[in-house]
Amino acid sequence: MKYDITCRTDFLTGSFVYATVPEFEIDEEALRKLQIYTPDFLVPFNFIRKDSLLKLTYKVGSLFKLCHFCDTVSFRDYISMWRSFLNPLLNCRLYGLSATSFLLSLDKLYYDKINHSFRFIYIPSVNGCSGYAAFQEVAIDIATFITTSDNKLTEKVLRCIVDDFNPNAFLDMLIDYAYMKDVRHG
Repeated sequence: MKYDITCRTDFLTGSFVYATVPEFEIDEEALRKLQIYTPDFLVPFNFIRKDSLLKLTYKVGSLFKLCHFCDTVSFRDYISMWRSFLNPLLNCRLYGLSATSFLLSLDKLYYDKINHSFRFIYIPSVNGCSGYAAFQEVAIDIATFITTSDNKLTEKVLRCIVDDFNPNAFLDMLIDYAYMKDVRHG
């Protein structure tokens, strides 16, 4: 589903993302849960209800949009970064969230350079806003924008994503790679 989503950056107040969702599409249970506890992997938000709409305001702060970030990181930070991308999507049900309600696009995915982790915009909607194709596309974008000096790992990552991308198998491959590298280098 497409929602009205806009961004604004102000020198004094920082960066914000605004989303508007029709009231009949709101996932009330997810919204209630997020009012009580917002996981660290989500960009925090406030909301108001007005004119049969839910108007969400996300405070992005100093996070980088993925489309404005490019870096080469150590293999450990690289694996940590991928885990921060995959784990929220794979385990979101533990928080009462749906993987299809994460905004997965280059200009709506944020990266915390200090912690080598992603922060997601989550729209509490019953119809969702992203599917598997968006998930695979943004994974390719991540592999393009953030690389590691370990060329063998970079090659394995791209091959896994472009071939039949399975997030669980991909995460297992990363963990196995780190383990084997640790064993070899003692």
